[in-house]
Amino acid sequence: MTICYNTTAPINLVKGGGDYPPCTEKCKLIYKYGLSHCIVTNKDTYLDIKCGSGLNTIIYGGISLQLSSVRLYLKSLNTYDGFHADGELILIHDGGGKNIYICIPVINSEKVGTSSKWFSKVIPFIPSKGGRAEIKVNNFTLDDVIPQSIFYTYEGTFQWGCNDKDEVIIFHKDQAINMKNRDFKTLASVIKNASMAQNTPKPDTISINVNGTINGPGESNPGQGKELTCIPIETGDGKGLLDTLVPSTKGTGSVGEKSAVAAMYFYYYFGIIMGIIVGLIIIAILGYIIKLTLSNRNSSVSSGSGGS
Repeated sequence: MTICYNTTAPINLVKGGGDYPPCTEKCKLIYKYGLSHCIVTNKDTYLDIKCGSGLNTIIYGGISLQLSSVRLYLKSLNTYDGFHADGELILIHDGGGKNIYICIPVINSEKVGTSSKWFSKVIPFIPSKGGRAEIKVNNFTLDDVIPQSIFYTYEGTFQWGCNDKDEVIIFHKDQAINMKNRDFKTLASVIKNASMAQNTPKPDTISINVNGTINGPGESNPGQGKELTCIPIETGDGKGLLDTLVPSTKGTGSVGEKSAVAAMYFYYYFGIIMGIIVGLIIIAILGYIIKLTLSNRNSSVSSGSGGS
């Protein structure tokens, strides 16, 4: 793997270090990760987590990007007001000729939440150095480890990125996700702390998205609503099946972004509808078989009665 040394990440994120300019459409993030099984490889200074689902796609600034890897570090690479977090989860996506890194601080805490449950499905099965382990669990999705809060962005890349078009989305330590103490001890027993040189970007190179991920998966800006807007199949203006299956995206972003969101929802709801149709066909077949059986039985009874 190529290693780059002219990098701009990790950084020290100063929460009150300046009036960061706002970033809305350019920094708009829509995510909706699919259910996955994972393959975890112990790289000695981090865990490399491959989540095997084709639905692990985000839309950032109107560009669709595919999840390529997840890295879990013991002691964060980035710092927050000069302090490390206990760990850091970095989600790496590629598409549109660049990488997008989502950096999420992790703290050792007994707080119960979706993130602690997510880690509890991975950490107990960590392999030893150089080893790999395939983890298959139910309801396992990266949606559970994305903080629902504001986030900061800047143009930058890590030493394994090597692309000056790369961008970093970073959450502050105040919005860290948590890992239970038992899992944290297990993590600390199998990987080492990583060490990377820190950069101090100028305040005007960092932007803030105050809407961030506040509304959770599938939506990025408050006020647009989370309900699906469905259009009837038969309309006077010739709307087709696709319009029926996907949420209306009128006035919510660029054409590319709308298309990507539409496709994502189309396949999701198409699968549901096909499942319902198959179920109805099976019920109809069973009903026909039962009806035929009863009819034959009644015919046999009638024949028997006539013969006597």
